[in-house]
Amino acid sequence: MGSSPTVRTILAALALASCSAPPETTIDVAVIGSTPKRADPDRVLLAGANRVLADATAMGLVALDARGQVEPALAESWIVTDDGLSTIFRIHRLRWPDGREVTSDEVAASLQRAVAGGSRNRLKPLLSAVDAVIAMTGRVVEVRLRAARPQLLELLAQPELGIRRRGEGLGPWRIASGGSSLTVLRPAAPDADDIDPDNPPPQDKREIRLRGARVGLAIARFMEGESLLVLGGTLADWPVVEAAQVRASRIRVDPAEGLFGLAATTHSDFIQRPELRDALSMA
Repeated sequence: MGSSPTVRTILAALALASCSAPPETTIDVAVIGSTPKRADPDRVLLAGANRVLADATAMGLVALDARGQVEPALAESWIVTDDGLSTIFRIHRLRWPDGREVTSDEVAASLQRAVAGGSRNRLKPLLSAVDAVIAMTGRVVEVRLRAARPQLLELLAQPELGIRRRGEGLGPWRIASGGSSLTVLRPAAPDADDIDPDNPPPQDKREIRLRGARVGLAIARFMEGESLLVLGGTLADWPVVEAAQVRASRIRVDPAEGLFGLAATTHSDFIQRPELRDALSMA
């Protein structure tokens, strides 16, 4: 439960919920909210099940591991200049589902759409320092800033900035089917270049059934063992969790986004003082 600035990938979440699940397992995941549908984060605000679906099917240049630390994703490595105004990424040699190789032009174009004038991307206000996104060579992309942003990598790991081409991304899971009540995900096929023809890997038959549900129904399904994982929810849903008597060891609460519990009531120069902003960020 919680309102998090990031939604962990379904793959990482399942490592907590069912790390010993056999390859043939079908896993039911409920997300509090509406039925998950593929959505363009540059046109509509991602929320609830749609955000979880985006996180699972379209990875960004970097990702966050189960501890919230930045790790490689689409980018295999990166460097940050001493002045913090440029971050240069080297992209993994990957292919889109149609077999075409992922290029730096496509990666740059995806990020450019997120910061473009007409973008409705939820993170756009936090990317105002981005001066340019430049495709340097076939597999190198540079993000240039007008001012240093220490949290740039964490932003690039969010589902809203997953790299897409014609609406399709490269995540650990692929949409196998979608209906009015649930979306079925299956693991992305390994790249043909990574497969040894003399020793092919066994077929991965895992399947995730991702469904949106009202908080009461989602918790009830979890308590009955019909869902192995429930994601989403806010502080307003907490009474339902308490009423269901969910064991504390089965609950994960994400950090609050922003200055939780504080409201600005008067105008002053308080927030303009760097030392006070630093103190608030560490609170």
